Amino acid sequence: MYNLTNISTSTNLLQFYVGVDQLVEGWFTLIILMSVFIISFIMFKGYDTVTALRSSSFMTSILAILFFILELIDQTYLIIIIVMTGLLVAYDIMKKE
Repeated sequence: MYNLTNISTSTNLLQFYVGVDQLVEGWFTLIILMSVFIISFIMFKGYDTVTALRSSSFMTSILAILFFILELIDQTYLIIIIVMTGLLVAYDIMKKE
């Protein structure tokens, strides 16, 4: 049985979000980031695959920076997402040359 006291006593959306994230041991924020990546990739699928990957990775990195500022994700996840974005941008630049 889970202790839902910190969720039921939250007074705003951020406290509720942090409570849910703590309840599932940090997986909620990572699932949100993965969902944003997948949905934005499908949304940009009208372009070629590398452009869609780069654009969805950029959107995910912006959201990850916001989550890091709000202290919802660890620095490790932020660095992984930013490196992934950088590699995709570098691959796209090399592909065009």
